[in-house]
Amino acid sequence: MFHFREVVEPVAAPRRSLLWRVAAWPLRVLAARRAMAALGAMSDRELADVGLYRQDLRDATALRLGEDPTALLTARTAERRGARWAAAVENPLAPRSGERVAAKPPGEGLR
Repeated sequence: MFHFREVVEPVAAPRRSLLWRVAAWPLRVLAARRAMAALGAMSDRELADVGLYRQDLRDATALRLGEDPTALLTARTAERRGARWAAAVENPLAPRSGERVAAKPPGEGLR
């Protein structure tokens, strides 16, 4: 004896996934907008801590409505992290971005 699921499941599964994606689309858009609002509320310093700039948020909001901005933001962060790592490997004694270099006392550099 066969079960009804054995016949219907293989046919209904692709339809259900398409139907699920279409039905869940507004929820994904809403979640992305909330995440972008939370990132937009951060200060420039907080964004820098996670490897982003304010321009990255502007670029992410310029994407089409259905596109996920997460891919763009993670690519930008990874690109900057790789560039910082390459710079640190190339010249390990150079000050990193954000580090302050000690100022020379007045008159010391005039000799």
